[in-house]
Amino acid sequence: MITKQITALENLKQFENYSGDEKAKESNWPDLIPFSEYSGLPDFPIEALDGIGQQMVKTIAEVAQVDSGLPGGLYLGILSAACHFNINLISHTEKSNLYLNIIAPPGERKSFVESILSKPIYEFQGERTSEMSEIIRAATTKRKLMESRFNNAIKKAAAEEDAKKVEKITEDANLLYKELCNNPVPTEPTYIVDDITSEKLGVEMAQNGERMAIISSEGGIFQLMAGYYHQKDANLDLYLKGYSGDPWSCGRIGRCTQKMEHPTLTIAVCSQPNLLCDLGRNKNFSGRGLLARFLFVVCRPQAGYRQRQLKFIPDYLTQQYHNHVINLLKMSSGAVFKLSADAQSVWAEFYNDVEIEMRPGASLEPIKDWGSKLPGAVARIAGLLHAAEGKGMEPIGASSVAAAAALGGYFKEHAMAAFRIMGQNKDIKSARKILEFIQRQNPGKFTGRDVLRHSFLTSMADVEPAIEILLRHNYLREVGGEYCGKGRPTALSYVVNPKLYKRENH
Repeated sequence: MITKQITALENLKQFENYSGDEKAKESNWPDLIPFSEYSGLPDFPIEALDGIGQQMVKTIAEVAQVDSGLPGGLYLGILSAACHFNINLISHTEKSNLYLNIIAPPGERKSFVESILSKPIYEFQGERTSEMSEIIRAATTKRKLMESRFNNAIKKAAAEEDAKKVEKITEDANLLYKELCNNPVPTEPTYIVDDITSEKLGVEMAQNGERMAIISSEGGIFQLMAGYYHQKDANLDLYLKGYSGDPWSCGRIGRCTQKMEHPTLTIAVCSQPNLLCDLGRNKNFSGRGLLARFLFVVCRPQAGYRQRQLKFIPDYLTQQYHNHVINLLKMSSGAVFKLSADAQSVWAEFYNDVEIEMRPGASLEPIKDWGSKLPGAVARIAGLLHAAEGKGMEPIGASSVAAAAALGGYFKEHAMAAFRIMGQNKDIKSARKILEFIQRQNPGKFTGRDVLRHSFLTSMADVEPAIEILLRHNYLREVGGEYCGKGRPTALSYVVNPKLYKRENH
């Protein structure tokens, strides 16, 4: 409060030195600082990635002329889909899977980027399906014969009147049934899907080692989570437990019960900003902690600022990337990585910094549930970077954790922007309403009460934080107070940066 009063006094003294005409001079004002969802957001730290991943992300961003966060975020999703291990942090264990939501408007070449990065997994999936086809065919034939023998035994037992013979046939039938249960027909291997309902996802994961990756250039999975097709409440249990690896089961009337001990799900999808707003309005998503599990990337729109696409991705790099992902897919799953002593120190420092940022008035306080999961996400990223470097079962080093922490700082800033888009922070919307009032009324000087009288804002609790944003971004200056009547305190007044009008005129 004292600082605010000193700042207001300094502004007032500065303006008292100007004549009325001079106060409107542009030269007396700093440039406007935009406060859109994209203003001030850091670039994706490509240098934090491993060699081949770094080259691929950088090249795709240049060739496709997209925000580097698009290929960068999707690449981390590919690493998450390809790897399966745990990270021992002493205090607890984190899994290696990630949830990522990359926000980009239409026309940002999301499909092009996603198809390039996910291609090795689809090819690996196709090769494994071809290898399994003969095994599946033989197992299907064997099962049909066993089922026929079992059914014949049941019919024979039902027709037999001799109790001893019935007992012997029943024993044989039970042995056949046990053999049937112990010899299920293998399913076609599935590692990655694009569009899948929650119910089908549970079945596919249970049949594929309790693992699955949803990687898509569209955000339709969120509609499926919300029960879009059945007009019912959101079915989020599998998505919540698929992140943390908690046991999951689903039993429905007329269906076999599906169970998983340690489900592991990867999600890396691209959403349009309007879908992000829908997510913010869904109380199930925010109230049950689903959104807190996601790392967000808010891409700067590039459409309209690109040149004709003439560059291409070199074949040698595509092949190196393909081999890189395939090697990770073939890596033994279920391993437990430890952090070196130095890495533990780096991670603990990041953890402590995040805790401070969640205190009242700090940057992560409005999204504390998201912030509480950020250190764990950084540990997961560190494990993925370690695996991508091909260091085997060596302890995760301090350099991997430091690189992951740099990515964590990036995701922190982008998460705050994403939650602003979702409406979790309404101050920017209120600031825009004040700008609309200024452009409509063109006031020489105004107070917060003037805003209430001439805008759709309804309380000073909405006006004051919005004015603070406009002050920080050089749209306004405080110029002292106005007398508000007997017994009332002096109200602060504000003048408008004339560069705002010049920008609007242009």
